[in-house]
Amino acid sequence: MTQKTYIIDTTETTTIIINNYILKDIDSILKENSYSMFLLLCDDTTKKLFINKVLESLKKLGKPIEIHSLTPGEDSKNTINLFRILEHMVEKGFDRKSAVIALGGGVIGDIATIAAGVFLRGIDCIQIPTTLLAQVDAAIGGKGAVNVRHYKNIIGVIKQPSFILIDPMLLTKLPEKQYKSGIGEVLKYAIAMDKKLFELLEKQTKHTSLLPIINRCVELKTNIVQKDPHEKSGKRQQLNFGHTLGHAIELYAHLSHGEAISIGMTFAIIVSEKLNMLKKEDAKKSIELLKVYKLPTTISKKSIAKDTIYTQMKKDKKAIDGMPTFVLLEGIGKTKSGCHVQRDIIEQTLDEILI
Repeated sequence: MTQKTYIIDTTETTTIIINNYILKDIDSILKENSYSMFLLLCDDTTKKLFINKVLESLKKLGKPIEIHSLTPGEDSKNTINLFRILEHMVEKGFDRKSAVIALGGGVIGDIATIAAGVFLRGIDCIQIPTTLLAQVDAAIGGKGAVNVRHYKNIIGVIKQPSFILIDPMLLTKLPEKQYKSGIGEVLKYAIAMDKKLFELLEKQTKHTSLLPIINRCVELKTNIVQKDPHEKSGKRQQLNFGHTLGHAIELYAHLSHGEAISIGMTFAIIVSEKLNMLKKEDAKKSIELLKVYKLPTTISKKSIAKDTIYTQMKKDKKAIDGMPTFVLLEGIGKTKSGCHVQRDIIEQTLDEILI
């Protein structure tokens, strides 16, 4: 018998719209999709701040709307809440023409993505990110996951959202800590991927409008996701610059995601210089930029032990054969992924950032 080979090539399309006051246009944006009902997933904070504006527009579609609210924070990103959301959808008779709307930051976006991805083997997810971190990074790319104990993002899916509706005006209500968390990811793009953005952020430390910065970060992330939508080719790994150590710190220390990633980037910058991959002046400029934006570059030994950090890094999803790998710098705006680093260099560098 002659062998036959078939290839199925499928694509998921995401429409990203960035505009001030976009919440009032939700009904006109979604009306052509003929959704049967909506699950509006939020947390207690975004429910208080934004839900009325969303409902005002969404109700014009004349479809049932269920609201499911979680406690704010990373601790809500767990399997218990995931199954409560899925049970809510089952009880209310959601079908394959239903959609999940994520109104919140990275935590809400993550759990909404995985809920939409597994319910009836996949229904549409619509992201309305309300934090700078989510607008420039977390809401884009279709990655959704929950944590299990000290394993971060260990259960998840990659399912591209149907829509991402980004309204920079929502950030006017953002607490300073959340703003700094988002700036951490903005600086990741600048240091790891875009020298021009780096230079802009160096020259202009006070931004009257975040719109051009958000637009550039979305463009950078979109280009990467298009080339590696399912994280298979390795191109998407550069987005994890600073995250191997950053995720380990985030799980144990009382820091926001962006603050933890800032320390992770500092670690990666120092290691890159030690390995002669990065010029000393570029390393100095990069760390100085993190400090200019008041992001941490060190952490107290009392917050997390060195052995705990190393053990946690070995559990990172990028680890190979139980050993951590890192995204390192070859220059400002240029990275190298999948780097193995000798343990003595890792420990020396950890000694520099643990004070």
